[in-house]
Amino acid sequence: MFLGVETTSKYGSRRIGLFKKPLSLVVGMDEGITSDKANILEQNSPSPFSNYTTIRFSIKKPNNVDISIYNFQGIKVKTVINQHFEEGYHSINISSDGLSSGVYYCKMLTEDKTLETRNMIVIK
Repeated sequence: MFLGVETTSKYGSRRIGLFKKPLSLVVGMDEGITSDKANILEQNSPSPFSNYTTIRFSIKKPNNVDISIYNFQGIKVKTVINQHFEEGYHSINISSDGLSSGVYYCKMLTEDKTLETRNMIVIK
């Protein structure tokens, strides 16, 4: 499950696979470029993964952040983190424990209502 958090003071400047639709409507990936003023959830790496993957995100101001994993039906299967973070760039390592092979969606929700979603592929 949750292994740790690494924090740096720089914002991420790259966005891969931005979803702007509700989970039930996600059918593909959009490419996007973001500014340093946005809350950003990056694509997990490595992807696909079998044991562990890293989720990176940045927030523009101190914020409560909830990152959870959902299955293809939109049902929450794992809460990765739900806590307060300071402004900046953050990294969370998670395991695939409790997840079978398949496609999942990683959703980040902040207290200022930013919603970011990325797809994740688990191969066991």
